[in-house]
Amino acid sequence: SPNPVSTSQTLTIGFKNTKPGLYQIRLISSSGQLFYSFQKQLSASSETAQIHLNKNMNPGTYLLQIIDERNKMIQTSKVMIH
Repeated sequence: SPNPVSTSQTLTIGFKNTKPGLYQIRLISSSGQLFYSFQKQLSASSETAQIHLNKNMNPGTYLLQIIDERNKMIQTSKVMIH
């Protein structure tokens, strides 16, 4: 189910049972525009990452993707931004 967040907020991504390593986190709009892409080094399985949302982002549904070191998508979820 989508996580509702407003554009003035920070989106917190929880990693559960994720192996330590380097991950790429992407936030993509419904029209396919890439808003964020950054790498996060996980050293523990219960870390979180944060995305500071941009006030210029249009409200709507965004796709959050997490990709591992082997370029395999390990998580994809919808985020509602209002």
